[in-house]
Amino acid sequence: MNLGTPRPMRRYSQYSLVELPVELLLQIGRQMGFGDVQNLRLVCKHLNDIFAPTVLSHIHLGDRSYKTPGREYLTWGFASYNGGRPSYTRGPDITVPRPSASLRDLTSGHKSLAFVKSLTVSSLEWLVYQPNLLKQTNLFQWLQFVRNGRFRGDGLVRIHWQGKLPNLESVKWDIEIDGPNTSVLFLKVFILLPSLKELHLSLKPCDNEHLDSFMDRLARVSGLQTLTLHLRRSYTGSYENYLRGLGRLIANNPDLVNLRLVCDGKATLSPLRLFHHVPADRPAKLKKLLLDIDATTSELDMIPHLRSLQSLDIRRVPSNFWEALALNGIFIPFLTVGEVNGALCEYLLLNTNLVSLTMLLGYQNLSHIGSHGLLRALKNTNVVQITTSQHHWAKWSEDADIEVCLEQCAKLRKITVIFEKAHSPVYNDIEAMARIVSRLGDKISLEISGEDGIHRNFRKVFRKCRQSEDYLMKSLQQRLVFLDLQDQESSSSFPWS
Repeated sequence: MNLGTPRPMRRYSQYSLVELPVELLLQIGRQMGFGDVQNLRLVCKHLNDIFAPTVLSHIHLGDRSYKTPGREYLTWGFASYNGGRPSYTRGPDITVPRPSASLRDLTSGHKSLAFVKSLTVSSLEWLVYQPNLLKQTNLFQWLQFVRNGRFRGDGLVRIHWQGKLPNLESVKWDIEIDGPNTSVLFLKVFILLPSLKELHLSLKPCDNEHLDSFMDRLARVSGLQTLTLHLRRSYTGSYENYLRGLGRLIANNPDLVNLRLVCDGKATLSPLRLFHHVPADRPAKLKKLLLDIDATTSELDMIPHLRSLQSLDIRRVPSNFWEALALNGIFIPFLTVGEVNGALCEYLLLNTNLVSLTMLLGYQNLSHIGSHGLLRALKNTNVVQITTSQHHWAKWSEDADIEVCLEQCAKLRKITVIFEKAHSPVYNDIEAMARIVSRLGDKISLEISGEDGIHRNFRKVFRKCRQSEDYLMKSLQQRLVFLDLQDQESSSSFPWS
């Protein structure tokens, strides 16, 4: 099958090009009854009259599995229960692992996979336990060559790999460090990729002899603009070495602008300690930072690396974190917070750069979100958008000064309220929100975010606004928007009007 430049569709203009994702082909193949569709040529043969040859844009490596029905056992029921007739009992289903071998057909021959932009690696075990696949898969012949000593230098590996995936930009890798067998060998590729811009790592740190060499190689990956680190919970003494390697990785990528740190549970040490290993004289130039962690201590070593920050998404940090930002003159325009406390409110009082504030709060710490705390701070900012949950809006609606505070936010243009569950008072809540927002003037829109159940109630409120005799409520229908949480696409406010 030809992986070159796609031909135009035959029924349309010669300037119309069709790029059909391989995932769509797989789905079509399943609908046509091809099962797992290991041979995509068969699918393309049926679609060749309509579509140009497939452009492979994404590769997923990992163990696929399928279930086989459990074995049936013949049993004889007791006369009192089954009349003495034979019955059959089925054992539990058996899950059988199956390697992802569909690339065998896609990579036969010597054609370069020039259109592949992203690679997802969920498992490399099949490369170890299925060596016969390596012999038939051109893309991964380099693994055999490295293992057999055929390539002695990184230069030869670079030449060989660049001929296979010259434009690979994004890699997502769920790593379990297993020594030199697969993970270290596979990591050699990332060090050499000239076009790699995005790396998503889900790491499982372990206290073994291969950790230091693995982290040393990982720290040599360069050219990254986006880095996501999913840090697993660690009980071992190797965690500090682990964070040191990640800090060196950040330091080795001066163009890194987007960093995401996600941590499962409470680690032995704060994940923010990795900033301790990033040189302060060569600070990172981060623009976006997501910290999906519960930090019990503030690592103030990270503050110099936040001076260029434009967007911060943070779950929970101690109060001195906000104090340190203010003292260093770091005022972030786009904020998403998981906790509102007095220190944050004081920080917002000084943050005249604030454009958007999103609050993804739990059901605790509500004392600081009213007109004497958060809203008092917001009225002194240039905030354009406020996003909160239904629960916290209900807390605001109990505050007599909410409308006064919101009216004093001169630049405010949008209020978004997230409904997580469709329970009984949804309609009344949306209607109450609509009445409050309608009284704030004709420049502020109300966006309701939720799923299908919320959408039905939203449509009722929309119709009520349209039919209302109140001019303010009637005019709000032009600024009333629903955002579906499932597809994150904003639907039009008035397709049913």
